[in-house]
Formats: sequence, structure tokens, C-alpha cells
Amino acid sequence: MEERGNRLKRVALAVGGSLVLAAAVLVLVAVVSVLFTLVAG
Repeated sequence: MEERGNRLKRVALAVGGSLVLAAAVLVLVAVVSVLFTLVAG
């Protein structure tokens, strides 16, 4: 029972971490594209 909870926790951490990473990448891309648009325009 205890081991299963730990595994679930680890999976949740991995999923949450990858989601945060994906969100950070999206934000970074958005900021760069906005800056590029301002510079080019």
C-alpha cells in the first residue's frame, strides 16, 4: 500500500514537472516572438 502511494506521488511529480516545463517553453516562445515582432516592426 505504501509503495503504491510513493509510485503515484513520483508519477504525479513527473507529470507536473513536464507540464510546468512545457508551460515555461510556451511562455518563452511567446515572449521571444513578441520581442521579435517589436524589433522587426
